[in-house]
Amino acid sequence: HVHDQPGKGHVLIRALGIEQDVKMDVRSTPLMPHDRLLLTSDGVHGVLSEEDICRILGRRGSADADAQGLLDAVTVTGPRDNATALVVDVVTTGALDWEALGAEVAGLPILPPPSAGQDIDGYHLDRLLSDGRYTRVFLGRDGAKPGPLVLKFPKPAILSEKGARSAFLRESFIGRRVNSPYVGRTLTPEAGRQTQLYLVQPYYDGRTLHARLTHEPMEMADAVTTALNLARAVAALHRLGVAHRDIKPDNVILEKVGGLKLIDLGVARIPRLEEEFDQAEAPGTPGYMAPELFDGAPGDAASDQFALGVTLFRTLTGPHYPWARAEEGRPKFEQRPTSLTRLRPDVPSWLEAAIRRTLQVDPDDRFADVDELVHVLESGERLAAPQREPLGLIERHPVRFWQGLCLFLLVCLLVSLSMR
Repeated sequence: HVHDQPGKGHVLIRALGIEQDVKMDVRSTPLMPHDRLLLTSDGVHGVLSEEDICRILGRRGSADADAQGLLDAVTVTGPRDNATALVVDVVTTGALDWEALGAEVAGLPILPPPSAGQDIDGYHLDRLLSDGRYTRVFLGRDGAKPGPLVLKFPKPAILSEKGARSAFLRESFIGRRVNSPYVGRTLTPEAGRQTQLYLVQPYYDGRTLHARLTHEPMEMADAVTTALNLARAVAALHRLGVAHRDIKPDNVILEKVGGLKLIDLGVARIPRLEEEFDQAEAPGTPGYMAPELFDGAPGDAASDQFALGVTLFRTLTGPHYPWARAEEGRPKFEQRPTSLTRLRPDVPSWLEAAIRRTLQVDPDDRFADVDELVHVLESGERLAAPQREPLGLIERHPVRFWQGLCLFLLVCLLVSLSMR
């Protein structure tokens, strides 16, 4: 906005009133807590060197004190009538801007997923963690910092470019906003570092709940703790208006230190934002999908609660689902779900009643929200638990039932023959 002319010094060429149209230079820069912004007139930055300015700001006094320090340094060189300095300290940053983050993601190219051993933007990919249908995930490390990281890359050949950007945008947005010890986070690379689309996440040392369930059944106390922590994770997302849409044991990490993390937010739904989901994105995994999802519903807190209930059912029973052949397609919801106590007699009545309620076919018959389920799991046996529904003979003693039925039919047949 200034131009140097011999004998005239700085000539102002852009300011309000000089031109008919207002022209502004705009630059977008991400902010972090403890960043410091400086606005000066040429009576400051035209006199002090960049090193002098950085030295004064580096004192980290108050914003007023350091702004005055700049002016004091200017006056040492002589009186100035156009010396102005404004220092702004960023104490904290507000909620993430979806549009700004979307613009950031839109500017990153989608490249073929890399292989273990490669270096991407200073991140070294040590080994492959998973190679799924839509993403490839590596255990890696930042060459500039200690500690392992997880890096997730899209597979553009499977998921459309629009779908990949949308999925990574959602996971990045939610992973940076959520503040829960039970939900996996997303890290923010330094500005200008990232040259292609991928996500950087903390590494949680442990194994998935699915891997845990392939071994012996969980002790009841451990199962209840896992159920409670997972319900807290889902409740934290719902308080942000986010539906996970793919809750299952594969997306739950049991940490070696005893914690739990709900991960994989790529198909999560944010109802407050207008989004178009890629048609290749399934709203869940068949064995965990609520009945309304099979009828075309997009997924919400109620369907999340159903998937949570199936996950808790499997946490207690291992390979079993509430409905037969659930992992292969739409379960037969018109049939009564398998009784928990038939598969595991030590399940307390209050816990069976809570899980049974999450598995109701009608969403209105489930808990009002997952926070209510959290309260039940926290209170446990202190609540007045409803009585278990009595089991029929076929559930309590299926072999005896069929033996008795066959005997009855045989007697009926003999009586019929004798009357001829």
